[in-house]
Amino acid sequence: MIKKFCLLAGIVSSFTGLQSQSLDSFNLSDAIAMALKNNLDVQVADLRTLQSANLSTLGQAGYFPSLNATGNGSFSQNNTRLEFAGGLPDVERDGAVNTSFGGNLGLSYVAFNGFGRKFTYQNLKKQWGLSEVQSELLGENTAFEVINKYANIQQNRLDIAALEVNLRISAERFKYTKLAYQSGTKTSLDVMNAEMDYRNDSLSLFQRNVGLEKETLALKLLMGQSPDFMAAISNELPVPLVGSLDEVMEKALKSNVNLKLAELTLEISQNNVGISRSRMLPQLTLNAGYGAQQSQNGAGIILAQSTLGINSSAALAVPIFNGGQLSAALKNTQLQVVISEKEREQARLEIQHWVTNAFLDQSTLEMNISTLMGSVDLANLAVKRAQKSYQEGLIGYNDLRQVQLNALQVQNALNTAQLNLLKLRYSILRLSGELLMGK
Repeated sequence: MIKKFCLLAGIVSSFTGLQSQSLDSFNLSDAIAMALKNNLDVQVADLRTLQSANLSTLGQAGYFPSLNATGNGSFSQNNTRLEFAGGLPDVERDGAVNTSFGGNLGLSYVAFNGFGRKFTYQNLKKQWGLSEVQSELLGENTAFEVINKYANIQQNRLDIAALEVNLRISAERFKYTKLAYQSGTKTSLDVMNAEMDYRNDSLSLFQRNVGLEKETLALKLLMGQSPDFMAAISNELPVPLVGSLDEVMEKALKSNVNLKLAELTLEISQNNVGISRSRMLPQLTLNAGYGAQQSQNGAGIILAQSTLGINSSAALAVPIFNGGQLSAALKNTQLQVVISEKEREQARLEIQHWVTNAFLDQSTLEMNISTLMGSVDLANLAVKRAQKSYQEGLIGYNDLRQVQLNALQVQNALNTAQLNLLKLRYSILRLSGELLMGK
């Protein structure tokens, strides 16, 4: 799993209104680093990768012999009567004691199993690689979630800033309307409307602050921190640079994690065909042992017996017929290879579409942002003129309120478009396999 990482986020721009990082705050790179280190799901994925690594050995594939030591012992005491053929006298013993004990060291080795262990060992290594890529995918998902939550926090902060400006305008309007009512130039209805707008704007600001707190809690959870984690979140938000469509497409078709998973799955399926074929071939097993055995007989002709020595054997098993199970298993593994090939091609096709769509969305957002920036300037100018006209009695409160809401709507739309562009560029890095670079 990724122990160190480099966030490909060259800081090329910052959003208007965002302040510099304080001494007690953490930035986006810090948040991702903490998540990759402390997130429990990531830690579990790392442990599962270690499990796969422990299984990826020649011994697990069956290349080494098995050596076992066994021992035995018994004791009995019985009243015994023995009758022999051939005229031998009968034997009768009360409380005859019989004992037996021994030990054996046995060695067993599969000398040949149709090359099955070769493919088994390759599969164990592929399973290890698959586990690593799955861990990498989880790391990417976690990092991308951190980016989304971090961006949502900045979105809420920008929206709160716009709502605070809007609330100040409503407060000034409310104050002016009350004064104008006292002088007789405004009616009580104007005062009530101004107060209602002020209260509504206050509620909107409160709700957005609650939303900011929830997004902050969600980020802390991803980072593996408790809700009372006190470090502040920096206002800096780096916007990554991405290459051209052709450059990103080439990298994505080479390094995308989903495509890596599809490739490894295909290779495992191909090895499974070799394993299935090996089961249709003969298997030769060699056995050898060295042991000692001693027994005492309290009644009978043979009163004691002991053995010491080696033994060996060889067994050859040839599968002839088992109801077509082996042939059916081989056919299914071959079909699984075809299925895995189709899934790999589907993954490649989806990546091509995702990259193309991402660049189309990027062009749309960039054009939208350019338009909205001009609209924000016009909307702010319209608010200033409407405030002056309202105070001069040239327009009514409905006209001022509409201009005020239009400015807030345009500003929020610009904030959303900017944050969506940032998220989109990080998603492009994710598609090309460059979101995280670890050593």
